[in-house]
Amino acid sequence: MATAKISTSVFIDAPPNVVRSKFLDFPSIPLYHRSASLMESLTPPAGKRGIDLEPGDRIKHQIRRGITFTPTVTQNDQTTFGWQGIWPFSWIPLFSGRKRFQFLPSANGGTLFVQEEEWNGILGLVMAFRFAREQVILIFSEFNKDLRKWCEER
Repeated sequence: MATAKISTSVFIDAPPNVVRSKFLDFPSIPLYHRSASLMESLTPPAGKRGIDLEPGDRIKHQIRRGITFTPTVTQNDQTTFGWQGIWPFSWIPLFSGRKRFQFLPSANGGTLFVQEEEWNGILGLVMAFRFAREQVILIFSEFNKDLRKWCEER
């Protein structure tokens, strides 16, 4: 099956712990990221906040047009938040992928925020096409800029 990987990054003038905390405040996503491109909402299990998620927890990820899937958290520590998921069903893995967000310290006391995703599965072939890759890079970059603005304003 095809594999594709896309990675984007942005420098944010805020310490990594601040960027991580704001990113993991899932209810705030619609306040700073209004395009609802590939991240309309993230919802942790009942009784948990994003910052408290542990590997094995399942989150609800809603993307544009109401498409929802429930990936499994693979990492949530000071430098990385990640998940792995399959869409639409585990027995028909049209898309399977790993998503990772990193909060890396930069030399000036700010943060290098990295967003990357790796896709597998039948529809992973789509990401081999330049147009599809460029669209995803634009969408990721838009989110990165929105998060940067949110972190630097507050």
